[in-house]
Amino acid sequence: LQQTEPTLTLVTKAKVKACKTDVANHFMEKAHHACEYGFGLAPLYVGGGGTIGAIPEFQRIFPGKPVVLLAQSLMSDGYHAPNEHFRLSQARNGIKTMAKYLNTIANHT
Repeated sequence: LQQTEPTLTLVTKAKVKACKTDVANHFMEKAHHACEYGFGLAPLYVGGGGTIGAIPEFQRIFPGKPVVLLAQSLMSDGYHAPNEHFRLSQARNGIKTMAKYLNTIANHT
């Protein structure tokens, strides 16, 4: 695929299938509560673009199961920017969140 704009030419050599998970499911509810536990605030649901190539494969192998991604950073952390940063307090709260979430869903199928 090749697309041309007046000042830009983009050549795509590979692609990853898009994916989406419905937030109305038991696992997302547990993730919501884990975020409240770990960070002391309700999570913000953000639909965003990016490439995590394994996610479509997870959806293929585990049909009907939601893929839950729990971000541990803030929008202001500047991912992939020259001044990217991540606060230790975010890491500590993220560890609490993930431990709570995994413990909560450990016996749920």
